[in-house]
Amino acid sequence: MKIASLHIYGYGKFINKTFRFSSSRIQIIYGINESGKTTLMNFIEDMLFGFKKQSQYKPKRGGTYGGMLVIDHEELGEVKIERTGIKNEDVRVLLQDGRVENGDFLDKLLHHMDRSLFKSIYSFDVFGLQEVHKLNREKIGQFLFFSSLFGSDAIANIDSHLKKQQDALFKPNGRKPELNRSLEELKKTVFEHKKAKSQSQEYQSIIENQQKSNNELLQCEEKLQTLQTEMDQINRSIQMKPKLEDEAKLRREIESEKSRRYEFFPEDGLHLLEKYESHLHPKAAQLAAIRDSEKKLQAKIDELSGQSELLKKEEEVAQLLSSHPIYESHLERLTAIEQQTERYRSEFFSGLQKLNGTTEEDVAIVDCTYEYEWKLKEEVQAYLQLQQKKKELDEQFNLARADLDEAEKSYAFTKESILNDELRKQKEEALYDLEQKQNSKVNSAAKRDEAEKQLAALRLEEKGRKKRHIAIFSALAVFCIAASVVCYVMEQRLAAICLLPAAIVLLYFGWKSPRASAVVAMMEKQLADMKKEQPPSKRDWEAVQTLKEELWLDDHTKQRLMAENHALVQREAAYERVITGFEEWETRMRPVEEGVRGYLKSLKLSIDPVYLLDAYSLMKQLNDQLQQIKKLETDKKDLERLIRSFEEQLAQLQEEKGYGNVAEQIYRLKKGLQEQKQANKKREEAALSLQHARDQTESLQKEMNYFKTQIEHLFQNIEVTNEQEFRSYAKAHDRREKIKQEHSRLTQELIFIDDRVRELAAHYSVDELEAKAADINQQLKEGRANLKKIQERIAYLQMKQQEIEKSGMESELAHKVTLQRNESKELAKKWGAIQLAREVIRRRIDYHQKVRLPSLLRKAEELIDPLTDGRYVELYFSEVDQTLMVRRKDGLIFYAHELSQATCEQLYTAIRFSLALSHVNGLRMPFLMDDSFVHFDKQRLLKVTSVIEKWVDTDQQVLLFTCHGHIKETFSTGEVTSLS
Repeated sequence: MKIASLHIYGYGKFINKTFRFSSSRIQIIYGINESGKTTLMNFIEDMLFGFKKQSQYKPKRGGTYGGMLVIDHEELGEVKIERTGIKNEDVRVLLQDGRVENGDFLDKLLHHMDRSLFKSIYSFDVFGLQEVHKLNREKIGQFLFFSSLFGSDAIANIDSHLKKQQDALFKPNGRKPELNRSLEELKKTVFEHKKAKSQSQEYQSIIENQQKSNNELLQCEEKLQTLQTEMDQINRSIQMKPKLEDEAKLRREIESEKSRRYEFFPEDGLHLLEKYESHLHPKAAQLAAIRDSEKKLQAKIDELSGQSELLKKEEEVAQLLSSHPIYESHLERLTAIEQQTERYRSEFFSGLQKLNGTTEEDVAIVDCTYEYEWKLKEEVQAYLQLQQKKKELDEQFNLARADLDEAEKSYAFTKESILNDELRKQKEEALYDLEQKQNSKVNSAAKRDEAEKQLAALRLEEKGRKKRHIAIFSALAVFCIAASVVCYVMEQRLAAICLLPAAIVLLYFGWKSPRASAVVAMMEKQLADMKKEQPPSKRDWEAVQTLKEELWLDDHTKQRLMAENHALVQREAAYERVITGFEEWETRMRPVEEGVRGYLKSLKLSIDPVYLLDAYSLMKQLNDQLQQIKKLETDKKDLERLIRSFEEQLAQLQEEKGYGNVAEQIYRLKKGLQEQKQANKKREEAALSLQHARDQTESLQKEMNYFKTQIEHLFQNIEVTNEQEFRSYAKAHDRREKIKQEHSRLTQELIFIDDRVRELAAHYSVDELEAKAADINQQLKEGRANLKKIQERIAYLQMKQQEIEKSGMESELAHKVTLQRNESKELAKKWGAIQLAREVIRRRIDYHQKVRLPSLLRKAEELIDPLTDGRYVELYFSEVDQTLMVRRKDGLIFYAHELSQATCEQLYTAIRFSLALSHVNGLRMPFLMDDSFVHFDKQRLLKVTSVIEKWVDTDQQVLLFTCHGHIKETFSTGEVTSLS
């Protein structure tokens, strides 16, 4: 079984997603962490075994929960497994032949494998690889048993649980187990009960008397029952005695009327006689009516016995009638041909008129071959193209001539607009003088602006210097005042008086304005001189601009003259090219025109060559119409011949010659044939009815003979000769039968009477029986009185017993003993059932450890040998602690935990695949491996791949889920499915 594709409707992070797998044995599903590898593994398990109740992968964004798993089955072909919704019942299995099955079919298809069995055999991951050193004989044996029986380690839990339950019930030397406690309590209660019973002698005497009274009660009841039975028999015999006497009387009457006639007389003889006679009389009347009908039918047959000549020619008439629709179609076809011929002739002569003098013979001999038409089209198209070329050349010539004239005029006008050299030189000198004068004035204005900027900068610097001067002297004055105040406080008044004038002098010099610098004064003087100079006038500016514009315009005119000169040269070249084109056209046109004229002559047309193609097309069309006309005339002759043949055949079959048209003749012929057929049919029906009547006559005659014979047999059985004697014997037989019925009824009533009742009724009279009944009745009264006394005595003894029991603990202890004994029995049964179940499980586990485990190890050795290049050759279990051990080729022995991580994983892989191969049983499920070879290098990975391809069947599959790129790169692109 291989998984071909997965179609996910909504499962976890996947919505409307499809994954398709190749047909190779190993399929890599690659994806980084959180890409959905675990989700995909769970999806495969859910599709096969149903959705889990917990840990469901419902889509967070809504949508249909579930999907479809497509597998390739070795017998059924493509099988689609679809599950939707949360209920596992919503599963459909779609087969290749169109059938749709349910979950039961899927269960059978998977050989009743469940999820736990699948995961224990076909699904393993890196965590299982890391625990290989913990495997021992018992665990692997249990694993074999669990996987083959239950599919998981649940049985281990069951065995452990059963052991706990068993220990909780009973232990040989235990106190707390339930059965131990119950037995101990029972032992104590029995001892107390025996002690209580030994202390009550009166109670024992009451019990003995009670048993004796019970025995007397049973004897009395048995005696009363015997007396009552005998009393019932006597009463029954008194009731049955008259019926027994009647039964004996009837039996004697039956024996006295025995006779042969009565013995052989039928039970329903009279009824049979009346039945036979009731059948015989109607059939006699029916026979007479049928014979009368036979005479009438014979007369009708004689009347219709004549046959017409037309009926003898029925086949010829039928063939002619079947040909009549064809005859009608021939007539319609003939009319259509005549109309079509007339239309073609009208169109033909209309076309001839358009050709101006062309005759029918000219049209008939026109060459309609494809080669001729092709050459004609090429010649005419060439002629038309040259004519179009001439028009284009004429347009180009007119355009080139107009462009050339315009260019010449423009060149002459531009040349006249250019200034002469002397005038241009004068204007250039005047412009130069004006520009020099303006430049000097402009430079003076620029210098003035620069001087103003420098003067502003110097003034700003002077202002900053003055602020710093004031700040310094003010600070010194404040310092002097502060020092004076300090000296005054310290009573140094002389110093204080000296510091105050110094502070005043400093304030005076600090706030006094300093003189301006010499540089600022010089700059102010130069700026005043510059302002006295006058700027350039507006008139000078306008004169300069006018001279510049005139010179620029002259330069532009010279450039335009050069461009117009170039354009003039181009126009002249274009004009020359047009002239050359005319010469080439005349050279090409001459042979083409001669060819077109030749075609006009061969077709006998005198038209403009431009219309030659249309004329030839019309002539070709007329030629086709002429051929159609000839063909229609041929068809017309054939149809006229067929019509004449049909009319001649019709005339031969007509009895009345030349009467009416063809339709009327056909109608008469058909009608006459139908009339004769109907007459013939009526004659045949009459003959058939006559034969049927004769058969009925014969059948009725046989039936009448049968009934007469049966009546004679009735008479012969009882030896009578007529019906009257038969009826008298029938009445006597009926009376005898009534007596027999009454005797039978009495016999049935008396059949259930026992022999004792018959004996009493036979040997005793009614009076004697009544006397015996009175005697037994008296005995019953005495017995019942004695029974009542015994019952009263027993009641008294029971009352005394209850009083004694109420007064002591004996009864309670007896009840308690009974309850505790029953409880202990139930616990012992429960313990025994658990012990039996554990014994069955242990036997089965021992079987798997002793029989299947060695086979599994041999299979694992076959797999571990190629995986390790033959370095490890044997697997076995230690006799000391039963742990798994491996023997190397050189004889060294290792525990599983002593091997390297990668070698442990190779060992685990060999054990798991050997387990799966030993569990196949006709079912080959795909393997699901989650990052199982992460510690393998490339060489070991290639080895395990080759081992898988060797041991895994061609119709089986290994799905390896990994997030490691080096594993993905080991396989080809077709074997890798990427989840990114």
